[in-house]
Amino acid sequence: MNEAYTAKEDAEKAITVNEEAANVVDLVNALRDAQQNIITKELALARLHEFQHKLSEELQKLEKDREDVLADRLTADLAVSEGEFEGLNEIYKTAKKDKDDYDTRETELRDARTAMDDPNS
Repeated sequence: MNEAYTAKEDAEKAITVNEEAANVVDLVNALRDAQQNIITKELALARLHEFQHKLSEELQKLEKDREDVLADRLTADLAVSEGEFEGLNEIYKTAKKDKDDYDTRETELRDARTAMDDPNS
């Protein structure tokens, strides 16, 4: 882009310092070409910026869609984990109750054994 502006400045300087009428047409054409080159490059730059903007928007949309999919998967995984946890929690409660019943019965049997072994009872 800088080269295009430099070419335009050079063409303007050449017109300014020109003293021969025969060169005017060529110098004006060179200036017009330089200006057209600048316009072409600015249009290309504008298109590039627009493309970059659209690409950025598309990327943001894709990232949001990806986050939505991952959020749905996470929610489903959490639901499965909650179900598994509830099942494990029930197993734990059942095992704890069985252990407590066992400990209670063991204590009763020890007390009975102690009572049978103790001649003073």
